[in-house]
Amino acid sequence: MKKVILVLLMMPLLWACNKEDEVKNKLSIQNKKIVLNHKEVKNIGASILSNEKITYKTEDKLTAEVDEDGNVTGGLVGDTKIIVKTKSFEERVKVIVEPKFHTFAETVSIGGTRQDVLNKHKGIKIVPNKNGKIDTEGEFIVFDYEDYYLAYRFKNNKVDSFMYSIKSILTLGIKSITGFLRERYILVGFEGNDEYLFSTKDGKIGIYMKVEDNGKANILYQLNK
Repeated sequence: MKKVILVLLMMPLLWACNKEDEVKNKLSIQNKKIVLNHKEVKNIGASILSNEKITYKTEDKLTAEVDEDGNVTGGLVGDTKIIVKTKSFEERVKVIVEPKFHTFAETVSIGGTRQDVLNKHKGIKIVPNKNGKIDTEGEFIVFDYEDYYLAYRFKNNKVDSFMYSIKSILTLGIKSITGFLRERYILVGFEGNDEYLFSTKDGKIGIYMKVEDNGKANILYQLNK
């Protein structure tokens, strides 16, 4: 009977010790949210007092990669999560890759409506058609930005393709042009410094850039066939 009473008296102390050990051994994450740019590197700052090994795994390698030391490298613009695990614990770190280059206006994607386009670029001058008239119901609508034209092509009142037509690459700079593309899309191939081929993450849209001899350049977005 005395032994039973002694065990009962010791139970709160044992429970407190176990909780203390659990707190000591808990996985600690210094940066539970990481915001960075394309190719930038930041560390998660994970630690644990026990000898349990910490492992890292990204949910999307195209958006962010992580090495065995918890160093996160920004990939394409977007967000994902890094899974941080030990034998006893698991945490998730949110990673947001923000764009560094804002060279061009964001667009309405392929499949968007004509009205979406007009709303998106409201206030931007529309280039007259060959008859000298502003036509928002035709096959093309071309917006005149300071350093480039943005032309949409429609099919059944939906965006079929669109193109940035750069007035002068000297004004924008080739670094800001290719930087805009490289941090958003997968580089599929290139030929010299004149032609580049990119793809969206899902592979549905191809982006083709061609630098002309006259110092101008075009960037065409269209569905991959």
